[in-house]
Amino acid sequence: MRINRQEISRGIIRQIRAIIRENPDISRSKLSRHVCERLEWRSANGSLKEMSCRVALLELERTGQVVLPEPGPEPPRKAKDNGREIKEIEPTIIEDNLLETFVEHDRFKGSSYRGANWEYIGQTKGRGRNDKKNTCGLAVKDIYLYRLQSTAREILCDGAEPAVEEKKVPVDWAEEEFGMSELGSQRRVKRLEEIARDFYARPAGAAFLSPAGKRKQQPTADRDTSD
Repeated sequence: MRINRQEISRGIIRQIRAIIRENPDISRSKLSRHVCERLEWRSANGSLKEMSCRVALLELERTGQVVLPEPGPEPPRKAKDNGREIKEIEPTIIEDNLLETFVEHDRFKGSSYRGANWEYIGQTKGRGRNDKKNTCGLAVKDIYLYRLQSTAREILCDGAEPAVEEKKVPVDWAEEEFGMSELGSQRRVKRLEEIARDFYARPAGAAFLSPAGKRKQQPTADRDTSD
């Protein structure tokens, strides 16, 4: 099988199981480092591909290939993002289909996550759960997701109410009557609405628009045109 562009053979799975057996009390972050070191999973600059390894381990656990140690508290470990030290955050599993993590926007670029195929989806507002006065005093963080399945979006949305398109309210009777006309362009529809409004305002001597868009007075029936 292939996870995050990394080929995972049966032999690799056996080695991962052996590492877990040899280190029953190991934390998940240390396990990912041990796996990378033993299997020589390194990026082009020689650093361990720990984030990709964590994703692979979680996917192997989700599919029943391995049993990972229970996550427990561990002092934050420093990693590097473009040469700057950062504190690693353990990704959160969402509905067994997505991983979620956060990167402080003003300090880091999230290069390691982007390089491991994490998707940037937006930012936090800088509010914490105790921010009752809406002061937004916390650091703004970029939000990244990683799909454990290609159909993660469909699975999460299964059973959700379909989005209801907000219906536009016509501004007046002319738009209500002619706004849905199929004339090839919205400009022509607007011209038709304008003609209708003008005709309604002056039914006895209605105006019409020339091709150039200028109003012209329509000749009335009683006008002398003999000259």
